[in-house]
Amino acid sequence: MHLSTATEAEVETVVRRGAGMVCCANSIGIIDGVMPPAALFKRLGGRVALGSDQAPGNNSHNVFSEMRAVAMFAKLEARSPLAMPAWQVLRSATIEGAQVLGIDGEVGSLEPGKQADLILLDATRPPLAPLLLRPARNLVPNLVYAETGRSVRLSMVAGRVIYRDGRYASVDADEVHRRLGEAAERLQARAAADPGCADLPIVALTRAGRI
Repeated sequence: MHLSTATEAEVETVVRRGAGMVCCANSIGIIDGVMPPAALFKRLGGRVALGSDQAPGNNSHNVFSEMRAVAMFAKLEARSPLAMPAWQVLRSATIEGAQVLGIDGEVGSLEPGKQADLILLDATRPPLAPLLLRPARNLVPNLVYAETGRSVRLSMVAGRVIYRDGRYASVDADEVHRRLGEAAERLQARAAADPGCADLPIVALTRAGRI
C-alpha cells in the first residue's frame, strides 16, 4: 500500500495492526509529487519494503534508484539527514522487504537453508570505490546514494546464474529489445488513433516541442 494520502493516525493504525508498507518513492513522487510516509512508518515500529510500482509510473524497475529516492526524499521531507539512513534503506531493499512479503524464511539474507538470491558487484571502481573501512565504512552509503546498477557483475536466483558480465544466461537481450520496439510502435499507433489522447497535457507539450 502507498499510504501517500494517509494521516499520521491512519499510518499508526496500519502499523499497530501488523501490516507492512511497500514504499514506491519514485512512482508516487512522479505521479503525485509527494513522498509516502516511509520514515514515519519506521519510526512507529513498522516494516517497510521497497517497490517500483508500475513501469509507466516511474520509468524504471531499478532497486538502486528506489533506494536512493527513498533515502533522499525522506530527508528532504523531514529537513533532516537522519530520516531513513542508508543502512535502514538497504534493509528495506533486502531482509525487511522479504519480511513484509512473508518470505523471509526463504530469501532476504544469505543464510544456510535460504535460497541463493544474490548479486555480486565490482567494488574496485566508482561509484563503489574507493572503499573506506575505518574509522567508519562507506560501502552502504555508496550502495544507496551512488550505485546505479552498473557495478553489478553477476545476478543469481535460487542458486542459478541469470546474468554475468553483461550477458544474460537465458534471455536474448537483442530479441527482447526488438520486441519492445515493435510493441512501442503498436502503442503509438493506437494512441494516435484514440481521440481522447489528443487532449492530454503531455501530448500538447510534445506538440509544442517542450518535451
